[in-house]
Amino acid sequence: MASSKFYRLGHDLQLISESTTWAEYLKFHPDAKVGFACSENTVYFTLIQPSLGHRGVVRYAQSAEDMIELAELALIEMNGIEVL
Repeated sequence: MASSKFYRLGHDLQLISESTTWAEYLKFHPDAKVGFACSENTVYFTLIQPSLGHRGVVRYAQSAEDMIELAELALIEMNGIEVL
């Protein structure tokens, strides 16, 4: 992995870990894990959730923002947050 891709990955993982949306999502799904997979030009974020019976990847996201958006949509669907 090129060093610029490595730094982007570190930045994106930090963005996810510091997100209030992600923190709220983890309240409902404490065993959810974010991982990553790397292709030649792209880093994909992966969501793994054993509590839902998924031992492998549940969703892919192209960026940290996409992963946070997935968490937000899941919270909206379960009425965990209100969108004004």
